[in-house]
Amino acid sequence: MTPTRCPSCDHELDASTSMTEREVDPLPGDLTVCLYCGAALTFTTDGLRLLEPQEIATLKPAEREQLDRVRQAVLDRIAMEVRT
Repeated sequence: MTPTRCPSCDHELDASTSMTEREVDPLPGDLTVCLYCGAALTFTTDGLRLLEPQEIATLKPAEREQLDRVRQAVLDRIAMEVRT
């Protein structure tokens, strides 16, 4: 993955992990979550952009649930780090 910046928190993101069995570079339209701020993102030809609420609402239920679980895990981790 070419390093890019999170459009929400501006952290540099230089790696991604597939949530399926395929281990390939992300393609435009693939979803991801920023591990620094929990933003729901999508890959573009130029990097990343925030997912719009209406885009999240139109995801297949399984995709939306998976996205929600990952985002919540990131937000929980962030909250734990703030407390310590």
